[in-house]
This record gives sequence, structure tokens and C-alpha cells, in this order.
Amino acid sequence: GLAAAYWIGQRAASQQIARVTQQLQESEARIRAIQVGIPGDTALANELQRRMTSLRTRLGAASRDAERDRISAEIGVIQGELAALTRLDLGSINSRNAPAVAILVSMIGGTSFAGTAFAITRQGVLLTNRHNVRSTNGRDTTTKMVVKFRDSNKWLRARLVRISEDSDADLALIQMDDPGPYPTIAGFHAGYDDALDGASVALIGFPFGYETAQEGEGTDFIAKTTLNGGTVSKRTSSVLQIDSYAGHGSSGSPVLGAHGAVVGVVWG
Repeated sequence: GLAAAYWIGQRAASQQIARVTQQLQESEARIRAIQVGIPGDTALANELQRRMTSLRTRLGAASRDAERDRISAEIGVIQGELAALTRLDLGSINSRNAPAVAILVSMIGGTSFAGTAFAITRQGVLLTNRHNVRSTNGRDTTTKMVVKFRDSNKWLRARLVRISEDSDADLALIQMDDPGPYPTIAGFHAGYDDALDGASVALIGFPFGYETAQEGEGTDFIAKTTLNGGTVSKRTSSVLQIDSYAGHGSSGSPVLGAHGAVVGVVWG
């Protein structure tokens, strides 16, 4: 019985240490992000890093649950300071990326659907969702596609290049018929520090397609993207759950992190 009680206590302590260590790692990743380029007070970030280093040392020496709980609470305070310290410059992110975002209209099975796509090369390769170019049952693929970039009133022809067959990646590539050049998004950022739980993000796209307010009337309207701020509310190995606004037509919109680069694509 004593052996069992000891084993249970050791297991609980190990789980607590793992949880607090994860808190430390996530907080230090946010601090590094500020130090290497996210707008914020780098001097304060350096001070927070010194406090984190001290807490890591204390965690290594802590032998009681109560002490580890105090360390966890102190990390929580630092995380709150980091949230206030880091700001998302929505205006700058929008001006840098929105010109590369386009409304996409696809003809699938005799019905037209509106979504969003964004250019990733100057030669006119755009990224969008698989379900924007192929029916959900996989039987019907788009027979015609046109896109209209932000601040333009011209519909441009495009063709399907590739569809992802990965069930976790609702993505497709399309190619503009006209070689361009085209405006492109600022880039991609796959770093863990730009999409942690609680991180601020921006979405740029066409919720409800061209049914939302555009500039002008009829089919020759000037396309205007919609900008929405949001927060990463959950992260798994393949999905970022975003607390933000989206609607039919937002599918394919870029999700941008604090660096102003794409960290994900809206799909549902």
C-alpha cells in the first residue's frame, strides 16, 4: 500500500511538472517572437525572459506541489503581461496582404459558388480550399473559374492546377491564365510562436462572397476585402481553431499572424 501511494504521488508530481514546463515553453516562445520582430516593448520582453529563467530554475528545485502551483500562478501573471504587451497591427497587415486576396467564383456541377483565394507567386499561383473547386462528394470538379482581385473590377480566368488529397488539408492550387505579375501575400510562417493558444490573428477574405458591400453595382463592381481580427482558441497538430467572424465565401481566406505572414487557411 505504501508503495502504491508513493507511485501515485510520483506520477501526479510528474504530470504537474510537465504541465508547468509546457507553460514555460509557450511563454518563452511568445517572448522570443517579440524579441525577433513582433511589435512590442523588447526591453520589457527581455525582463520577462529573465523572470522566466528564474522560474525555470525554481521549478527544477521544487519538491512540493504547493511550490509548483505558485510557479504556475506566476507564469500565468507573465502570460497576462505578454498578452497586453503584444499588439497586432491590423492596418499594416491588411495593407501588405489584402491586394493579393481575390474573390473566386467556381462553376461546379452547373452551380456557381463564391469563395476566397490568395496569390502566393508573382506568376499567378493562388491558394484556396479544395471544396471551392470540387464538390464535397468528390465527383464534380470546377469547369470554369474566374477571380477578381481586391481594388479591381476585372474578372480574370484561372484554371485548376492541383487538389490536395490529404483529408486534413482542404487546399487546392489554381493558376491565372494571364501570367501577371500579381501582388502576393507577405509569406508563410510555420513557426509555433506565431499561432499559440491566445495569439492574435487576422483574416482577410470575402465572407458571403459578393453579397457583402462592394464598390459599385452589378458584376463589374470593384472588389473590397473584409478584414477581421481574431484569436487562436485551440491548436492541434493539424488545425488552428479561430475565434473570429467568417461566413460562406470566407473559405480560402488567409489567416495571418503577428509577423504579417500566413499561418493558416480558413476552411470552415
